[in-house]
Amino acid sequence: MCKAGNVPVATVKTINQATLKPKIEVIQATSSSKEAQEPMITPVPVATSSTYFLVDDTGYLFKKVDEQTQVQPGIDILDNSLKVGSKISGNNISKILNSFKKLTELSLYPKKAELLGENLYTSVDNGEKTTLVVLSFHQDLEKEFAYLKLILTQASRDGKNLERVDLRFDKPYIMYSS
Repeated sequence: MCKAGNVPVATVKTINQATLKPKIEVIQATSSSKEAQEPMITPVPVATSSTYFLVDDTGYLFKKVDEQTQVQPGIDILDNSLKVGSKISGNNISKILNSFKKLTELSLYPKKAELLGENLYTSVDNGEKTTLVVLSFHQDLEKEFAYLKLILTQASRDGKNLERVDLRFDKPYIMYSS
């Protein structure tokens, strides 16, 4: 039952396993190699069961819904303990919605998002391709978006397609698609 005043701002889906976070396997170069090989990225298996909830801007889960009755954006959270009446820790929903707004301002349209701990993995569409953008809520989000804007400008100038931009580190990790 919805409390008076609860306005749904997103749908939260519980997941058993991450689907956007790539599994990275590091391959050791042999002594005869001149350069180390790039890490191979293998997708992680898709979750098997999920529960959907409507969430307000404070992170309060106030109604369980079915897959067809969703409010966009959809946010997957790796936490099967969520239930109606519980609240998502911190102000993560607010941070996620703010991140979506900033991504949209950069002409990157969120398709799917996963919150894994304090990291937000967002699959975004820029009209031509899909890029994975990884943000850390432990970092300064304004700084992360300033880096992202610079990276997007440089990639556009160079005619490169971004496959992944990981902003969790001091120096962003950038992967271009071939």
